[in-house]
Amino acid sequence: LDCSLFERLVLSGLSSAMLQVQHRMRPSIAEFVRSQTYPTLKDHLSVTEYPNVQGVNKDVVFIDHDAEEDGGNSGEVDDGHTKTKSNAHEAGLCVEIVRYFLLQGYGQDQIVVLTPYVGQLLKIVRKMKVDIKETTAYVSDLDLREMEEDEAVDIKE
Repeated sequence: LDCSLFERLVLSGLSSAMLQVQHRMRPSIAEFVRSQTYPTLKDHLSVTEYPNVQGVNKDVVFIDHDAEEDGGNSGEVDDGHTKTKSNAHEAGLCVEIVRYFLLQGYGQDQIVVLTPYVGQLLKIVRKMKVDIKETTAYVSDLDLREMEEDEAVDIKE
C-alpha cells in the first residue's frame, strides 16, 4: 500500500512521460515542485509574466503558528465515520486572508483555498458563510459528497 497506482503501473512496464515544461504556476511556486519531485521541470515564458500578488511583500508566504489540530487523528472512527483533521485557528486565518485579498481588489473567482482534509474544508466553508457572507464556496464533487455524508451539510445555500 506504500506504492501509488501510477508507480505500480510504471514498475509493471507501462510507458510513461514526465512533464517537461509547466504552464500554470508562477516560478516561485514551481520551485517547490522542482526541489521535491521534478528537478528538470522548466517554466514556460508565460508564467514569468504573472503580476506580483497585491498586498503582500512576497508571492509565496508561510505563516507559522503553534495552534494544535482540533480534529480527530487520521483513521479515528466516530459513529462509523472517519474523522478528518481540522484546525479552527488555521480556518480563521484562512478566512481573514481571503477577506484581505478581497479588500485588495481580487474577485472571488481569483482566490482559491486548497486543503487536503474534508474536516478543514468544512470549517473553512462554514466560517466563510458566517464571516464573509457574499463569498461563494465552490467545492469539488468528491469533497461535496464526503462532506454531505460526514456532516449532512448543505453547502449550496
